[in-house]
Amino acid sequence: SSGCSEQNNSKMIGWTLTAILAGLGVALYSYLAKIFSYWTKRKVPGPAPTLITGNFGSNLMGQKSIGDIADKVYQEYRDEPVAGTFVMTQPLLHIHDPEIIKHVLVKDFQDFHGRGIYVEQERDPLTAHLFNLSGKRWKELRAKIAPTFTPAKIKYMFETMKECCTQLQDFVEAKAAANGGRYNADIREMQARVSTDVVSSVAFGIQSNSLKTPESEFRRIGTKVVEPTVFNSFRLIVLFFLREIAQKLKFTITVTEIESFFTKLVAETVAYREQNGIERADMLQMLMQLKNKGFVQPKDGEDTPEDGQPGGKLTMNEMVAQVYIFFIAGFDTTSATTSLTMYELTKNHDIQEKVYQEVQDVLSRHNGEVTYEAISEMTYLDKVVNETLRKYPPLPFLTREAMVSRDIPLTKVQVDKGTRIIIPVRALHHDPKYWPQPDKYDPERFSEEAKASRPAHVYMPFGEGPRVCVAQRLGLMQVKTSVAMLLSRFRLEASEDTPKEVEFAPRSFVPLPKKELKMTLVSRQIAAA
Repeated sequence: SSGCSEQNNSKMIGWTLTAILAGLGVALYSYLAKIFSYWTKRKVPGPAPTLITGNFGSNLMGQKSIGDIADKVYQEYRDEPVAGTFVMTQPLLHIHDPEIIKHVLVKDFQDFHGRGIYVEQERDPLTAHLFNLSGKRWKELRAKIAPTFTPAKIKYMFETMKECCTQLQDFVEAKAAANGGRYNADIREMQARVSTDVVSSVAFGIQSNSLKTPESEFRRIGTKVVEPTVFNSFRLIVLFFLREIAQKLKFTITVTEIESFFTKLVAETVAYREQNGIERADMLQMLMQLKNKGFVQPKDGEDTPEDGQPGGKLTMNEMVAQVYIFFIAGFDTTSATTSLTMYELTKNHDIQEKVYQEVQDVLSRHNGEVTYEAISEMTYLDKVVNETLRKYPPLPFLTREAMVSRDIPLTKVQVDKGTRIIIPVRALHHDPKYWPQPDKYDPERFSEEAKASRPAHVYMPFGEGPRVCVAQRLGLMQVKTSVAMLLSRFRLEASEDTPKEVEFAPRSFVPLPKKELKMTLVSRQIAAA
């Protein structure tokens, strides 16, 4: 009988556990069903979410990028002004209509100015940079940093940029001379190294020599920041959409090694300059002025500090964070745009020839000298770079956060304060409604007539409104200078290993080719001899 009793007890425990688990399952299901009804209650269309991961499971598994998922939602709900998805249990509103986008980014900016991004100044100081911040802190910092990127300041930085591009010309010429005037190069890697040299010089006044020594510390750190690993992919989704979870779990986004590298670099360079009274026309010098005075000192009549700039002086940690984002944006997005421009010129010889003729014509008016003014006069090259940025935008999407509970402009969709918003830039850049034959590379899309014929907010490679990229002029100048100086000395040709189409790494945030981006640079000097 004791055996029977034990058996009954075991059955009872089994049933109890089953009942508890079933109850928990029902409770969890009810909880998730309530959360996942957020958009249906508001009559917002969208794909059905999956339990736990929402609509971003393929990103969390490292199979698709956030941009790929935003593109797919746009394609499926293109005719809807808005669509709703979930990142895990976090509601995310996709805005597809250019007029609504204009309201969110510009007209109603005060209600949607945040990016909704994770920032933890004390525990993770490198997150507190201009791209991530919102509210009063963003406004004050933006006002302080904007004078760093005026045309007059960029003109000072131009000589450094030109120096790095001259080194690239000489490097390629030497490689070509050793091989009958031809150099077959992985253009993405080559441009990443040159951009690292430019940004380390323009930001810190330090020669990183990454072009000639690819194992340089700067290049190694740059690669580590953006390499398309599972961890980096997860980091991005936490950074953009899971701020609350990250804060509860005291999650650190920045890798310790990267934080240490930039903190040490800035501290040592600042100390050395202050002890030796050294001043340079670079970004760090301007940040030092913000640290010591609270504003950027004017050098000539073109730039004057804004009267009584708000917010006091920069701390050392704030300086490091700005240098960090400048470094990432400067080397990664710029090298991607430059290499993809060169790739498209390799495929489109007529366009390449037209750019080359413009470069020759403009330089002949400037005594053969590559100057800031000469590059600024290259209007066809400008169209070419704009078309690269359309086809391969550096940021595939923009994010915003509802700072108050309110209706989404021009709709009856009510969102709660804190709701995240995504604007699918890459999908808009490829919509045949605005860009006929979107896969075709056509710089004439940026003629004055063509620009006037489309809605304003369907081309946003640098964002739009008050949060437009503060350094876009500098980035464009770097891309144009590199392309113009290479084309002046080399013809670009496809080699047998040049891909027909570029495939991008699914875990990468920026357009990073999966494989090498090979092409042949043919020396015009040797070819003409």
